[in-house]
Amino acid sequence: MTNQRKIEILTEQKKKIKSSNWSYQIWYAETTSILELIFIKHEVKKKQLSYIFKRPGYNILGINLETASRECDELLDGFINELKIQSEIEIPHATVNGNYISQQRINELSSIKSELFDLSKLIALCNEININYSKKNFYSIAILIRVIMDHVPPIFGKRTFNEVANNISSKSLKKNFINLQNSMRNIADGFLHKGIRNREVLPSETQVDFKADLDTLLSEVIRLMK
Repeated sequence: MTNQRKIEILTEQKKKIKSSNWSYQIWYAETTSILELIFIKHEVKKKQLSYIFKRPGYNILGINLETASRECDELLDGFINELKIQSEIEIPHATVNGNYISQQRINELSSIKSELFDLSKLIALCNEININYSKKNFYSIAILIRVIMDHVPPIFGKRTFNEVANNISSKSLKKNFINLQNSMRNIADGFLHKGIRNREVLPSETQVDFKADLDTLLSEVIRLMK
């Protein structure tokens, strides 16, 4: 359940307090159950709510409903504010900072007009890599890079990326391309073809960090296509 949904539920409970037919006994039981569902450490919050209705001084004939309703409303406001603060703190940790592929590279690819090759699939793959990177979907990143490696060889006049890597004349480019071919491809192939095992270790960001090599490949594609 998202924090936004939790806030909506507590807001509905606040509205019930102000209704003309508010039954505090029913509301208290209902709200206690809700707190159990939406807060991991709900015990303290349940005690805070309980204290409003069971504090010393209230007798068996009832409670001061005006005071109780005001304090319940204020208590729920506090819980809602806590959830809002949690959301603000958690948002940066939900994603990886920045893009895997520079937006500049994607813009450069998008600006190219060619009658020989349609770059729309390559651009879509680049955008999908960035989306998966923002969500820490590291399996997907490796597999999508492998797709790009299989997709671009015709631009270099070759059939496979292995041919591209082994026949590129520039030594600096060769180093990047060979790293993609030998290391990145092996990692992606392992993700794709290994069967389930009794123990798994999930990939990390470091394991699929081939940003520089991929950027070098894309920059060479752009150079050839201009």
